[in-house]
Amino acid sequence: MLLENPQAGSVISGTGGLRKVRFVPHRSAGKSGGFRIGYACLRVAETVGPQACPHGSSIREDKLINMVNSICHDILGDSDKAITAATKIGVQRMATGKAETALLNSEIRELDDRNKRLTRVLLDAEIDSVARRERSHADG
Repeated sequence: MLLENPQAGSVISGTGGLRKVRFVPHRSAGKSGGFRIGYACLRVAETVGPQACPHGSSIREDKLINMVNSICHDILGDSDKAITAATKIGVQRMATGKAETALLNSEIRELDDRNKRLTRVLLDAEIDSVARRERSHADG
């Protein structure tokens, strides 16, 4: 996209022509699936100096480096916080899932034990049908 149209992004004011554009890898992902890209479109031209760039201005190199670092930090700095938060949520959900699995396994064991007791009662030839019903109601 940027190679086809380098002027696609909007100019970030006060940066001497640094641009930003929002990129969404999959059309159905929505805002949460996208990210911003900061870029500079540099041209090789015969004209040199501030007049060579339509949004150009003269700026000291150290200020430009500080500005680019600040913009990169603003754009990418929150990604560490987002990754940390997402990891924390994932770990919590995994722990919750393990606890739920343990509870379900316990309930399954109880049901298996109950079914085994009822099966023994129903298959015991020495117990008559009335006693079987009473016993199965008591166990079940």
